[in-house]
Order: sequence, then structure tokens, then C-alpha cells
Amino acid sequence: GYSDDKMRRLCKEAKESGFKHMKIKVGSDLKDDMRRAAIIREEIGDDLKLMMDANQKWDVDEAITNM
Repeated sequence: GYSDDKMRRLCKEAKESGFKHMKIKVGSDLKDDMRRAAIIREEIGDDLKLMMDANQKWDVDEAITNM
């Protein structure tokens, strides 16, 4: 995956370009997913939507718990 610095830069660029939604792939390592999601949320703020795609690695109960 991308380094933290690259994620921050890409988020800033996307926000400045007018994107209203961001999507992150999750499901491999929950601690890493949470860390990356926190970085993205910090960069995009509360106005943009943050979507998470686990590629069917989580069942419904896991998705609810992990979100």
C-alpha cells in the first residue's frame, strides 16, 4: 500500500480537485485499516464521505463490529 505521506498527499489532491467521496480497501489487517482510515479522515475532514470496501472478506457481523 501507499506510505502515510503519500496517502495524505493524495487525499489533499483529491479534495482540492473537488472529490466528495473517498474509498479505502480494508479487510486484511484491522489495526492497519483503522490507522489508514484515521489518516484519511484527518485529511478529508467530516464533509467528505469515507467508504470502506472489504471485498467480501467480512461477514455482516464483522462489518458492523469493525465499522
